Amino acid sequence: QLACPLDLGCHSVRKGGTQECLLLRTCSLKLSPSLLAKVSARPRRADKLSMHYVGTLLGGPRDGSKFDSSRDRGKPFQFVLGVGQVIKGWDEGLQGAVVGERRKLTIPADMGYGARGYPPIIPPNSTLVFDTEVLKIE
Repeated sequence: QLACPLDLGCHSVRKGGTQECLLLRTCSLKLSPSLLAKVSARPRRADKLSMHYVGTLLGGPRDGSKFDSSRDRGKPFQFVLGVGQVIKGWDEGLQGAVVGERRKLTIPADMGYGARGYPPIIPPNSTLVFDTEVLKIE
């Protein structure tokens, strides 16, 4: 295991041409080596992020099915980091993200919509996968 290249307090392993960081138990970050050299200002709690994402389900009968996408709408999603405006997996998994970075967040149910889900879109106890891209940090 290597130290996390973004200094997020996690561990990482090199797989193929990517660095995979395991941040707590909430996400799996896929970073290309060229991106690692371009790390700039990182967001802090209460910073506003503008980003694109595609959300899919992991496991179950709808495995891999897309349930939401800001890209499909053609409009970036905006939220304030770390204040509970989004699911916990996003608040924790996007800490340390930089503009232009793409992260794949794999979020267990307890860090997403939990036992209640988000009917009829997200079944109860669903693991969610988000392909995210940070566009702007304010």
